[in-house]
Amino acid sequence: MHKFKNTDIRYRVEGQLDWMLLTSYEIEMHLNAVLFLANLFFEHGPLGNNYTLLWTSHDDLAIIKTSSLLKEKRDKDEKTSLNSLTEFLSGNYVKINDLHVKSLLNEINSFYAKYTNISKFTNRRDTAAHAFKTKKDTNTTNTNSVDFKTHLKIILEARDLLQRMRKALFGKEFENDSIDVCLFEKIYTNSLDIIKERV
Repeated sequence: MHKFKNTDIRYRVEGQLDWMLLTSYEIEMHLNAVLFLANLFFEHGPLGNNYTLLWTSHDDLAIIKTSSLLKEKRDKDEKTSLNSLTEFLSGNYVKINDLHVKSLLNEINSFYAKYTNISKFTNRRDTAAHAFKTKKDTNTTNTNSVDFKTHLKIILEARDLLQRMRKALFGKEFENDSIDVCLFEKIYTNSLDIIKERV
């Protein structure tokens, strides 16, 4: 467990890691909703406008939050991403040369080297964040897409790195007691008539 310079810094670092971990659960929640809705399509064929609105909303939110969590180069006014964690920790007097912390930071570098398609999330985020899409925007989204299985795998690996970093610094992992990653699946299971309604 790391010894922090003062209590404020400890809470700042803990809050940052907890936000990142909580975001990973939010992303998984939206990805699970996309998967559930995709399975509905395979079971029932083309559905109505309600279905399309739900599917695109969850997909866009998953992309926007993934970009925020994993963005390789963040702007000054943006939250710390996984890739900028070294800078954040050193700026808060965390000893990044500690063997355990340094090893995890090296793993994060390897994570980005392994998933070179992470930049596609940022490209898609710039499109998804708009309220409407032109034909060109839609083409950009398709070109820069990352398949569902890879997207989920990336998020789960990022969460594992963050959990181990939190344990190295605070002696315990983050406990998710506020987000049910299957929430929308449960809601939509009881709302199939509305989802399938053709408006």
